[in-house]
Amino acid sequence: MKVAYVTMRFPLPSETFACNDIQALIGMGHEVEVFCLREKHKDHDALVNERGLQDIAIHHVSLKSTLYFFVWVLIHPLMFLSVFFWNLYYCLLKPKHLLKSLALFPAACLHFHSIQTKRPDVVHLFWGHYTSLTGYLVSRFMPTTVLTQFLGAHDLVTDYPACFQLAANVDGLFTHSASNIRTIERKLCRPRSINVVFRGTKVERMASSHLMKFDDMSAPVFMTACRLIEAKGVFEVLGVFARVHSVYPNAKLLIAGDGADRARLESRVQELNLKRHVHFLGHIAQSELIQYMSQLHVFMLLSRYASERLPNVVKEAMCQECVVFTTQTDGIEELINSPIEGVIIKDDALATLDNTVVAMLADKESMKTIASAARTKITKGFDVNACMAKYVDFWQEQLCLKKR
Repeated sequence: MKVAYVTMRFPLPSETFACNDIQALIGMGHEVEVFCLREKHKDHDALVNERGLQDIAIHHVSLKSTLYFFVWVLIHPLMFLSVFFWNLYYCLLKPKHLLKSLALFPAACLHFHSIQTKRPDVVHLFWGHYTSLTGYLVSRFMPTTVLTQFLGAHDLVTDYPACFQLAANVDGLFTHSASNIRTIERKLCRPRSINVVFRGTKVERMASSHLMKFDDMSAPVFMTACRLIEAKGVFEVLGVFARVHSVYPNAKLLIAGDGADRARLESRVQELNLKRHVHFLGHIAQSELIQYMSQLHVFMLLSRYASERLPNVVKEAMCQECVVFTTQTDGIEELINSPIEGVIIKDDALATLDNTVVAMLADKESMKTIASAARTKITKGFDVNACMAKYVDFWQEQLCLKKR
């Protein structure tokens, strides 16, 4: 099966799940090409090498190719006018979205032209917002091609009006958390079925159990991994760790990721006199992150980020048998049955989280039980190969229907 993925940028440091999905499809024997509406990320080449994506065709629109957009408009004026007025109709009252979509028109149309030439079996909108410009053209002018669209929390927060009109008419609509369904249904112009398929992780990266790490808790290792912005809760993690450190003076905190607040966080570490015990790792390769996680005792993500849904980094920590402490975000109960598979912290419990963590560290058998249950949850419900097999089954069913 030939599959065209349409997204904004690929690869990205914060979107390892996109790489996992595409590599899983290729591992099943399918052919995947990726079409990006935005320019390459500044670390594009390094990320491609780091994640083993060298053999995947990733298409971007350059300044030179953008000039061809005007040629395409002259050759296909009806196609251009169709998508232009479609977008104008739904975004006229949303000038921010209108301007952004107009800036993306050359890439959206040129990628459609390429897709129309290559004739893939499936076109999948990996993010469902501005990619719907290309999606509309596929829906309108490639009726025998299966078109599916993903709408996640980021799409719902972006709230691009035209994408919800397209979502009502695509061959398949997907989301990654049941908690999104009510919002999606409210935004659609008519009722339709929505497929919930979790974002998966690579469970095969753990060959054996790491539970023996809990045998010695004299120097517990903590980690948080995320973009270093205030909404991700890293300052709160630091606060909890500072209090835990007073009880466990050999404890260590690893902070993976980078972002606008790194300098402020480093200053805060200095103020807390924790420089010897808190280590900033910056952006690290996924394989390196997994290696760190295999040695962790506690993983913390105290995010308040509006589009946080079933965080993939939490899945990876659970798969590596870490005890996870995370905040109450939409849909998190689909990932963690608290306190059996990890601990979900409600807002009113954040003030006493340090006491909860200290109590947990004193009970190594409970930590082993939780860590083991966490790994079982991920291997049974969040294996990327099983998750992507659900997409493939749907696509094949739709292809059969198209051929009738």
